[in-house]
Amino acid sequence: MEFTAGGEFTAAGVLDAAADECVVAGLLAFHLLSVVRPAWLIGTSIAQCRTDAQASAVRSPMAWIDTLAAGFSAVAAGGAWLTAERARKTADTVAVIERDRWHEELTPRLALRIGGGLDLRLTVRFDGPTGLRRLDEVRVTIRDDRDRSEDPLFGRITAEDRAKVIWGPARFRHGADEADQLGRSVAPFKLDLGEQRPLAMEQSLAPPWYEGADGAARWRRDYDDANVRLWITCIAKGHKPWLLTQDVPIHRAEDYPPAQ
Repeated sequence: MEFTAGGEFTAAGVLDAAADECVVAGLLAFHLLSVVRPAWLIGTSIAQCRTDAQASAVRSPMAWIDTLAAGFSAVAAGGAWLTAERARKTADTVAVIERDRWHEELTPRLALRIGGGLDLRLTVRFDGPTGLRRLDEVRVTIRDDRDRSEDPLFGRITAEDRAKVIWGPARFRHGADEADQLGRSVAPFKLDLGEQRPLAMEQSLAPPWYEGADGAARWRRDYDDANVRLWITCIAKGHKPWLLTQDVPIHRAEDYPPAQ
């Protein structure tokens, strides 16, 4: 600012003074903003943190409840699965028991009879039950009088020789009813309810080691009053096989005609 000699202001001085005041005011305003703005930002951040904390405090119990509910749902689902699995196993067990009971009730009733002299005949008759109308396959096999697999072998007798013997009073006649060479079994056959099937039989043969003139007679005496022991397998479609066993006496007083 400039003065005249008489102490008066000049126009240039006034303008300079105004400019200096503006600069000072600007500096003060800049300084104030540099202090106030960071404080405002800090305050705003603190307020936002408080708001987030409050929201988090509200959300945390809800999230815990949701998690707990999900856990209970999983436990309930697991319990339902276990219950269903136990029910399924129980149903399966009951079904097996019922099938076995039904299978036992349908066990075929066979009437077996052997009669004749030297020419024997086994008659197999299917008598029931009425719930089983047809046997699709009947297999008859002659059993030995007992298990001889553990018997000691003497001399030149081998286990194979022993297995070739029908240890009993009768065998199936070779060449009849498609009997095997040994006479132990015949070809399978069918039977309808109430029908019967005759099977040709004959006296069993003494093994070679029954030597001497009385060898065959001694063999006959050994089995004179013995029963013919049989395995009988019955097969019907839709059912498990039945394995039956029966000891059948020989009625020699009956005169059956020879089987053709």
